[in-house]
Amino acid sequence: MKKGESLGVVGKNSAGKTTLLKILATILKPDEGRLILFGKDALKDLKSVRKKIAFVPEFPSLLEELSVYENLMFFSQLKGAKVKDSLISDLMLEPFLNTIVQNASKGIKQRLAIAVALLGEPELVILDEPTSGLDVESATVVREMLKRLKEEGITIIVSSHIEEDIKSVCDRIFFINNGGRKL
Repeated sequence: MKKGESLGVVGKNSAGKTTLLKILATILKPDEGRLILFGKDALKDLKSVRKKIAFVPEFPSLLEELSVYENLMFFSQLKGAKVKDSLISDLMLEPFLNTIVQNASKGIKQRLAIAVALLGEPELVILDEPTSGLDVESATVVREMLKRLKEEGITIIVSSHIEEDIKSVCDRIFFINNGGRKL
């Protein structure tokens, strides 16, 4: 993939989409072969490669007993990054900053997870089913954010069963079928 390109990963349930994304995010090691990211062997230069990657799983882990704002502050300190006002406004989180995460809707949690992932300005953003189960408004906010990231030259890899996600954001589509592939 080229910098700033967006790729949609499509396939049936259990085809291996999430496993592929976790390998690309350096969370899982491939069974064989090498993983080259940013021109480096990702397994040999794991620390520097991981700094450039943001991964948003389908079911993100957030600090449920803290507010949206407290989550942003906690993860920004953990990553040594600042929370930009534009990140909060782009993901339309302002009205929910004082909401306790466990009381938030799935859409708010997903938007927060994306905000947390984007702390530190990654070069590659990988999202697993980012709009699954979201209402129309939250799904639209997520798609618009992905379009903005693409305009900023950030490389995006997204898996989805939702055709609109793929059509509106992705330059190319990668079909995966039980571990097989087709571009």
